[in-house]
Amino acid sequence: MSKEIHSHRKDEHLSLALKYWKEGRNHSEFSSALRLVPNGLPEISTEEVDLSLTLFGHQFEFPFYIEAMTGGSKMGNRINLELAEIAASQKLAMAVGSQSIALKYPELAEGFRQVRQHNPQGFIFANIGAGHSLENAQKAVEMLSADALEIHINTGQELVMKDSEGDRSFYWLENINGIAENLG
Repeated sequence: MSKEIHSHRKDEHLSLALKYWKEGRNHSEFSSALRLVPNGLPEISTEEVDLSLTLFGHQFEFPFYIEAMTGGSKMGNRINLELAEIAASQKLAMAVGSQSIALKYPELAEGFRQVRQHNPQGFIFANIGAGHSLENAQKAVEMLSADALEIHINTGQELVMKDSEGDRSFYWLENINGIAENLG
């Protein structure tokens, strides 16, 4: 897949998200399966509630983080920088979108590196697909000076992509285990 097609694919994901998620739209179809169970007598004080947690030796105030979104295109890089600034101001961890494009086209790595520049003290996850090698995992972590690595599994997405763009072999478990055991 060419660099232009790969970057276009990233922008296409963002365009679809913008198209189908409009502000002011009734999102009841997304939340219809959600049921909130009221608890009028919780028998607790807010002073007793502690949402903090320790993950990978790092203390977080809240069990939330900005999940992998985008990167590898001008629009994606701009969004990542805005998210990095939000993560820094709110002391949230952040994962970048798949770094596959920057591993294949190293000249695009700078867009990902800027995430660390905008959030120098933050906890940042690098992100690769499950089919990547240990060497690529190391490069992705180094690219961001990342604190952890996230490995995404997108079997459904891979299947609906054109043959020239998506994976068709999904024997990933051994590879994921190898990365987990050997990434230093």
